Amino acid sequence: MRKSTSKIGCYVRVSTRDKQTTKSQKHAVREWATTQRIQPDQLKWYEDKLSGAKAERPALNKMLRAVERGSLDTVVVYRLDRLSRSTKGGLETLSQLADRQIRVVSISQNIDFNGAMGKFLATLFLAIAEFERETIVERIKDGLLAAKASGKVLGRPRNEKRLAQIQKMKAKGWSVVEIADEVGCSRQNVYKALAGMQSLKRV
Repeated sequence: MRKSTSKIGCYVRVSTRDKQTTKSQKHAVREWATTQRIQPDQLKWYEDKLSGAKAERPALNKMLRAVERGSLDTVVVYRLDRLSRSTKGGLETLSQLADRQIRVVSISQNIDFNGAMGKFLATLFLAIAEFERETIVERIKDGLLAAKASGKVLGRPRNEKRLAQIQKMKAKGWSVVEIADEVGCSRQNVYKALAGMQSLKRV
């Protein structure tokens, strides 16, 4: 039976791939803890709001530092790929946890990644997750190329009313800073709008 002094690191991270929020992940972890008869005060939460695509994950790093101090004996995630977006990165993190004899649990996959079989399954799950992400990226790229080839205009639609307003204000002698403040956009967007108008005049 788990000692009452045990500390469980619960790591949650926003996922843009499966639209999983940290709120829904926390709910799932709490339900898991209830089924395991784990008390709420045994859970230590670590939450990163940025996607795993970003290199900076301060909460994960904080949790790993807690592991090094011996403050945690278990790490729980909603899915194993929350630890890393790549197979290599995920296995490196799991290896770091294994060296400290840390139990790693993925509740949605219902797997406790311990021992040789756990490592094999971890490699498999991380590789599948990485493949799925790469497939999605390739489909998006292919879709954009197909849309461009068919003559579709990509990006946000032009705001003709705002462009006309910027043009009039510039003609009256307004500065770019004044235009940006009045229209409610960045100076960079004002410069782009004015540059676009000059291009149209030359056509």
